[in-house]
Amino acid sequence: MSVIADFQVNGLNPSTVGGVNGGATAKYFPRVLGSSIGNFSAAPSASSASGQLVIPAFGEVQGQAIRVKLAGDVLAAAGTVTIDLVANTGTVASVSYGNATGHIATVTGTPALATATNWFIEATLVGSNNSGATPGLLSGYFSGSLNNANTALTAITNPPSGLDFVKGQAATPGTVMGLVARVTFGTSAAGNFARLYQFQVIAE
Repeated sequence: MSVIADFQVNGLNPSTVGGVNGGATAKYFPRVLGSSIGNFSAAPSASSASGQLVIPAFGEVQGQAIRVKLAGDVLAAAGTVTIDLVANTGTVASVSYGNATGHIATVTGTPALATATNWFIEATLVGSNNSGATPGLLSGYFSGSLNNANTALTAITNPPSGLDFVKGQAATPGTVMGLVARVTFGTSAAGNFARLYQFQVIAE
């Protein structure tokens, strides 16, 4: 097993979002540490992918099944919580969170009030430049658990297309695509929080 990309969060240094800021709109997990030495932390948003987790080109993942893993915990003052894994096929400054549903994988649940609940998302992705006229992700699956409510294994609908696994995107050479994670609380409340302890791209 090798880790291709890591958001650099862990059990002692999670990425955290929550509270009433922005109401019940999607909140994007910030990158707490810089992606490399000398870089500052960055927070993705609906209009910027700053700090995104990059899937590299140069054939590193072409034709290979790669696994994206996210895990954390969440507490909601009321209502549902939705956590998404989102692909950006645009640039950092001009994002394209790109498919009809707006995400690659998602899990939704209603945590017990005033009790932190663990969650995870796992997506298996594969694609190559030889897979069609517009190369892209061929298939993917995810499973998750939020308050013991399992999400069934599901094929990704409308995956990103037009990806180049060798050269990368024309606007972002060397990058197949970026990944960001976000959470949406059904009710805006000061007591809401969600933590991200793991966000990795792994080749097995």
